Amino acid sequence: MRRFCTLLCVLWVFAVASIQAHELQAHKLQLVLRDDRHLSLSLWLDIPHAMRKTLEPSLSTASFEMKYSAMPLPLFEKAWGQCISLWLEQWQLKNSADIALSAPVWRWPDGATLQNQIKLQMMANLTGTDHAHTALTAVAGEVTSSASMRSARLQMPPSWQPLMVVNYKPSQQWNPSSEKTVVLKF
Repeated sequence: MRRFCTLLCVLWVFAVASIQAHELQAHKLQLVLRDDRHLSLSLWLDIPHAMRKTLEPSLSTASFEMKYSAMPLPLFEKAWGQCISLWLEQWQLKNSADIALSAPVWRWPDGATLQNQIKLQMMANLTGTDHAHTALTAVAGEVTSSASMRSARLQMPPSWQPLMVVNYKPSQQWNPSSEKTVVLKF
């Protein structure tokens, strides 16, 4: 009986831990080879943190949040544009023939949205209602190549580090309208 109770307690602890578990909050870049010449990119980034590391690395997080949340929007948008420009200069993707691919066409958040995110984070930090982590912003991008891509080399902005990189070529299949069941192979 005692072993049963101990086992039950251990199982309960694991059950509670699994309910409270969540995905690791880290910068992440996912590259999906859609066809031989087309990459889809998904980037999850703590943009305010990466922006601070790019534009004002000597400022503390609190000082950066205070300064950039109080900026007039046109000035903030100018700084945000400079940050994106720096990131694009630091980004380099080359195919297996060592030919640089075009810069991705990214869909970044607008300046007003990003400045509001910084204001909310600053208020949470000041009031002590900060959560364990800042929500990451999802940014999508596309890259096309004139040549077939079998492999690639990637250089990223240092302010995105550490960065988890996930890359794959998915298996795709059409499901005819007459089929009700699709067999998936992993």
